[in-house]
Amino acid sequence: MDFSQKKNIHELIRSLILVVLLVTPFVFIPLGYYNDYFYGPKVMFYQGIVGIFLILVLVYRKETLKKVSIDFIYIFLLLYGVALVISTIFAMNPKQAIVGSPKRVEGLSTIITYMMLFVMARHAKMIKREHIVWILVVGCVISIYGVLQSFSIDPFPRDFIRENWTRAFSTIGNPNFLGSYLVLLLPLATDTFIRYKKKWALVVYALLFYTLLATMTRGAWVGAGLSHALYFVILAANKKVDVKAWLFFVAVSVGVLLVYGGLNSSFITRLLSISQDVTNIIDQDNLDHVGSSRLFIWIRGVYLVQARPLFGYGLENVGIAFLEFYKEDIVSHFNRVVIPDKAHNEYLHVALTTGLVGLLSYLMFIGLIIKHATKHLWDHPLQLMVVISIIGYLIQAFFNISVVSVAYVFWIFLGLASNNHIKKDDNTTKL
Repeated sequence: MDFSQKKNIHELIRSLILVVLLVTPFVFIPLGYYNDYFYGPKVMFYQGIVGIFLILVLVYRKETLKKVSIDFIYIFLLLYGVALVISTIFAMNPKQAIVGSPKRVEGLSTIITYMMLFVMARHAKMIKREHIVWILVVGCVISIYGVLQSFSIDPFPRDFIRENWTRAFSTIGNPNFLGSYLVLLLPLATDTFIRYKKKWALVVYALLFYTLLATMTRGAWVGAGLSHALYFVILAANKKVDVKAWLFFVAVSVGVLLVYGGLNSSFITRLLSISQDVTNIIDQDNLDHVGSSRLFIWIRGVYLVQARPLFGYGLENVGIAFLEFYKEDIVSHFNRVVIPDKAHNEYLHVALTTGLVGLLSYLMFIGLIIKHATKHLWDHPLQLMVVISIIGYLIQAFFNISVVSVAYVFWIFLGLASNNHIKKDDNTTKL
């Protein structure tokens, strides 16, 4: 789509995107012992914002729909959408595939909402550097709450699932998901300090990094670590590394690690378990227990894909498939009935839910966005940080799942990375 006929529409859409990014993390309703505090309320909130966007498109339809431009990014997004619809039609439980399970609420309606957020972010006027400050302020508030939880301080009542948790999960709903959220935000703070020399950003980075450690989420640690390594490689290759700033960054990172390690005796054990899992995989030893039993799920997930390769089992139907084909294995492994409703690997999960057609379309869609973004890496001051955030998310997604309290940020960042209005920032906008 090309919204260039009406300048104001770009700014209106950008405002809606900022509302989603800044408000959604705070949308949770801690009422009732068995209620959904975290997921359903967030989905309803940003679906409402998407509804406002669609009304704007209707109001400005002559300007917004006068010229439609379809590129390969949209073609593969459309193919992914077609795979989603077909997989829903042939799902084991079509109704659940549409509305989502009560526990996850990530059915077809939610995935379509993600897609609309992507379209909005791609065609909005590009966010400014001061908007990054606001996003980081939100991240700090979310992090402070998570840190308090790690010290067993929580001002809000908890539901029956989380009442005894000691790892930080804040308003995101789960330590793993908070880790994913922080992987997306950390590069914003890092780049603001390294390239824009804002000392306050180093303090923000330290807080976000400490909270990331407090989630005790190994996949998020790997995603953040590798994406930051790539960030510094890119800067070094383009001779943009400030050695002094880099040394301060490393010193603060080490300091945060030492502080958290000193306060949490289980941290080193958790950290070393990463290398132990790698060793077990190489030695083919105790595979079903690797990665907190992730490999148990992955191996059987691959067999399920082979049994239904084209269009999968349908969104939110993975748990149904596992119980139908592997209930005895599950009981034998966990000593009880556990429902693996997600594959704990986002790419395997896409293959399970939408088949290999959906997975290929999804990967091509993301690959084209990264290709586009890297061509324009220096055309906008925020482009590099957004690209590194996306790559960090993609890395941690190998060990984690898509969830409604985080995925919307990822899809918005995909839209920003392929934004149609990327251009060099005028220097009047300061952080």
